[in-house]
Amino acid sequence: MSHHPSILPLARQTAIVAILCGTLMELPAQTYVHDARLDERSHDLHGPFNYFLTPSDALGFMDAPKAFQLTGDGACSANWGELTLWAGTPLKRLNSRVRTLDHGCLPVINYGSLVDGIEYRVKAFAAPVGLDPRANLLAFVRITATNPGKAPRRAAIGARVFDHEGPWRQPFFDHTKPLWWAERFIDQATWQPWKLWEPTEVRPHGEVHRTESKHLIFHYQPDQSGWQVLEAAANVEPFEFVIQLAPGQSASVDVTVPWVPVADARTGQVKAVADAGFDDYLARSRQFWQKQLNPGVVFEVPEQKVMEMHKASLMYDLMARDLQEDGKTHIQTVSDVQYNRFFSRDAAFIIHTYDMLGLPKIAAECIEHVLLKDGHGKPAGLLATHPDAWGQALWTLAAHYRITGDQAFAEYVYPAVPGHIAKLEAETAKDPWGLWPVAGPYDNERIDGHYTGHSFWVLRGLQDAAELATAVGKPDDARRFQKLYDDYRARFMIRLKAITDKTGGYIPPGLDDPLAGMDWENASGGVYPFGVISAADPMVKNTVQTVRDYAYQEGIMTYEHNAFKVRQAKEAKGADWSQPEHTVIHHYETFQVLQTLLALGMDREVVTDFYSFLVHTGSTHTGFEYDIWAWRDRNFHNNYPPHGWCAARFNECLRNMLVREDMMEPVLHLASALAPSWLEAGRTVRVTKAPTDFGVLSYTINATEGGAKVSLEAQWRKAPDSLRFHIPWFVDLRSAKVDGRVVEARDRVLEVPADARQLDLQWTRNAAPADLSYRKGVERYVDRYWKIQHGEPIPGFDSRWIFPE
Repeated sequence: MSHHPSILPLARQTAIVAILCGTLMELPAQTYVHDARLDERSHDLHGPFNYFLTPSDALGFMDAPKAFQLTGDGACSANWGELTLWAGTPLKRLNSRVRTLDHGCLPVINYGSLVDGIEYRVKAFAAPVGLDPRANLLAFVRITATNPGKAPRRAAIGARVFDHEGPWRQPFFDHTKPLWWAERFIDQATWQPWKLWEPTEVRPHGEVHRTESKHLIFHYQPDQSGWQVLEAAANVEPFEFVIQLAPGQSASVDVTVPWVPVADARTGQVKAVADAGFDDYLARSRQFWQKQLNPGVVFEVPEQKVMEMHKASLMYDLMARDLQEDGKTHIQTVSDVQYNRFFSRDAAFIIHTYDMLGLPKIAAECIEHVLLKDGHGKPAGLLATHPDAWGQALWTLAAHYRITGDQAFAEYVYPAVPGHIAKLEAETAKDPWGLWPVAGPYDNERIDGHYTGHSFWVLRGLQDAAELATAVGKPDDARRFQKLYDDYRARFMIRLKAITDKTGGYIPPGLDDPLAGMDWENASGGVYPFGVISAADPMVKNTVQTVRDYAYQEGIMTYEHNAFKVRQAKEAKGADWSQPEHTVIHHYETFQVLQTLLALGMDREVVTDFYSFLVHTGSTHTGFEYDIWAWRDRNFHNNYPPHGWCAARFNECLRNMLVREDMMEPVLHLASALAPSWLEAGRTVRVTKAPTDFGVLSYTINATEGGAKVSLEAQWRKAPDSLRFHIPWFVDLRSAKVDGRVVEARDRVLEVPADARQLDLQWTRNAAPADLSYRKGVERYVDRYWKIQHGEPIPGFDSRWIFPE
């Protein structure tokens, strides 16, 4: 067997069917075996691509309060300590930066490494005892040693639980400290700080305890292959497991680590950890996650990376949801590693994504935390964590109502709305402009002034309040809220015009100084999800074009100076993009632009930015926030993936590329942005039972040699005025029929009746560049990245893009 890195590839269609259908079919092994003799460029090209050179992953479970951090150096880290794995002769740290997920989307992480002629493969996941999210979370780790050679060879595995050792560890209790949970297992009175040479006690059947602190810290179970166990009497060294492997032979050791060490006195809890079998919990966990990730709504495109990212993103958001001590309250956090708390803005998008993906019950459970209750448990107000959260809270409620049509929900939450409106009136009364008042640089835009995004959210929230009032039969409230909206918008547009007159039409982050702050919600042009400014307004295209031209690196957004400030600096000395800019990139901020590009009909730019976003994900389909220097270190430092808002914004974008509401008209857009490879002959794009603001829609695009056949089926609550089917930029439409009737496209859009059942499209491919895919993006990025690192010239290089503009 070759010692080169290897991964047994999944057949594309088999993999996609398995992902979509939630089948538990046995798929080929997905463990990439890292060979340290090869350089990182080789791993980039030959393995599943991991954008991160120093990754960080999460091992967690839906509704559990915390997750393990799988660090860049391979430690399985929790609050009170971490498991490190070792291999080889002598023992060396076992790790690989290229990690993959079972079935491409389940939270079961695989990685491997060739050490001293032996292939060591690791499979790791986390599950709470009994799959009860309020029970202790356990990390299950199986290390399998395989002899690929032709002669017998010694294999050795090491496992050690000790204090945190190394950089880039998350302080788990910096945001939330669920002691109600931890103190069910640990005895804080007897637990002591770690120290070297402290004795360990090994009890029967592989229980390892701290002798002086009197806590179970891990459990081990070798298989029946004949392992010799070298116990560590003191925790200065790992426990070592040694075996002589025949050619082709494999043998495994299982290690189980509780997130919270278990006090010896809690004998039942100790036994629960010791009895937790790897295979049993793996099977039960897989079954649990398959059910959660396959609610019946399908968004299918024929590209494996996209589909795995789609399902994995939902998984990461569900993993970040935390059940509280009462067993009833669910809090949607951003991550169970970093940002483990409720943020109104992040949660608003994550909750809306649950609705988009057919999980309204989960969305409704999360919304309960947004509602502030009176003494009788009735909604009386809305939780807002930041100044921009005033409108986000209302959007959270109204978006759920619109997409579900749940009248009872609207009536239940509406009592919280009037008091929330009163808060707005009190805030705007403080401001001389009559807008949301000046805020300091607390987050995101980081300005000291009137945030443009705050007014976008105020106007979004006022529209939503008026809609809820109408829904529950409060016409006087609806008229009052509409009046507030009209008056506020008039005042806002005066200020917006004044500032955009200074920028040539670009909408800046703030309304006071066009050079201040970083691009954030201003980059949306006020289009999505705000509906404040029409996409046809010249300010909108000016804004997104300026952001793409001056605030992009590596094909995605940057996060330092706003695009207008960069433009002025570039124009003053002559624009030159032949060298990387000294700036950090921001991963999910890119979707502020992407969503507006959809509304502008700029589908080629949507697809290129979509793939550029995907290039910047991990091999476990994780997204990040920011703090990676463009074209340089590929290290997020202490800003760890996975990031739940990033995951939600990806799924929101994919859904909207396939089906989306219009922010200004009661119409539904279909196929707004499709990649060229998705429409190759014989391939299928499918949407099944997609919830929309009008009801449920299904459609299938079957691509042929000379066009496509599209079948549609809908169950409308209230039909849209029309459906608008978008013709991709890379084809020239020759003819189109809707249910046998010839129709003409206008600006590459077919206006289709809401009751249409069949579209017959004839087209030819044009000369537009069509070589756009995730793999092509990876190839282009890796080529340029490593040439930059080695100082090699790149003719025609433009640091803003991965794909040529």
